[in-house]
Amino acid sequence: MLLKSRRHDVEKVFLDPLFLELFEDERRIDYMLHGVVDLELKSGGEITRQWAARGVLREDEKGLKYTFYQVYFNN
Repeated sequence: MLLKSRRHDVEKVFLDPLFLELFEDERRIDYMLHGVVDLELKSGGEITRQWAARGVLREDEKGLKYTFYQVYFNN
């Protein structure tokens, strides 16, 4: 499957307040995203799929950086 284009729409963002309190000294943010991606295929077809992702951001002297990011697709 070769892609011509893709568009991600984020529908929901989930933060865990307890997680933020537990790791406050680390300056770390753990969150989940949920959304839809529209894929345009080079062959001319189109596909729409739901997706979710988990990300972990950690702050250092230069700002926020990803320490983890993983995407999950619903087939």
